[in-house]
Amino acid sequence: MEMTNSNPMPRLINGARAAVTLYGIMVADVFERAADVFKFSTAATVSTLISPTIGITSLALAGFADWRNFGAIWLTWWLGDTTGDPTGSTSVMANNAALAGTIVVA
Repeated sequence: MEMTNSNPMPRLINGARAAVTLYGIMVADVFERAADVFKFSTAATVSTLISPTIGITSLALAGFADWRNFGAIWLTWWLGDTTGDPTGSTSVMANNAALAGTIVVA
């Protein structure tokens, strides 16, 4: 018995998460110094706007989220991304610097 899932929502949401990850990788490669706080803050803010916008719009268009609750759902999703972005991206940047030999991790 073959099981198929015609619901595109998981693929759309995963695509949005992949877009955020790819954006973060591209921006992290541009940084010359980890202390460049302004660039980091701007990149983190922009990257966290992508996923909730695509994700909630996809869910609302498919009927899985109510348009009347769009703002509240978007804010919740954005807050989750915003709290995770600094932790995840700084870990990736530190790991890349350690692999490149520019810092020594004790």
